Amino acid sequence: MDARVYAIPRTRPPRRARSIRRDFAQKSTLRAGARGHARAAWYETRVKGSALVDVLLVLAPSFALALLVTAHVALVASLARRAPRWRAAVALVVPPLAVVWGNHEKFRKWCAVWLAALALYVVTLAFASLA
Repeated sequence: MDARVYAIPRTRPPRRARSIRRDFAQKSTLRAGARGHARAAWYETRVKGSALVDVLLVLAPSFALALLVTAHVALVASLARRAPRWRAAVALVVPPLAVVWGNHEKFRKWCAVWLAALALYVVTLAFASLA
């Protein structure tokens, strides 16, 4: 008995071949246009739509907000340990006062972390809203 294996013809090429062919077609059409436009189009297709960028745009603002809340709670807890204690309650409701009074009480590291986290949160949220 002769067992022969015949190649089954595929109707479509493998996935890797399709993506290579698509990339080549994009690059060849981009070569015909202006250089700056080609780079922008390549960025649009490859970088902006990638899964890594999507994950970063979700995780970066979340991380920055978590850091900001942590620094704020640490500042309020530090303010609650010193007199007058009413400042901690007010700083819990009005967040910028936590930084002002924390700086006055020489909690400069937590104030720097709070301000850096706020700046990071604003920047990452701006990038996330642009994408």
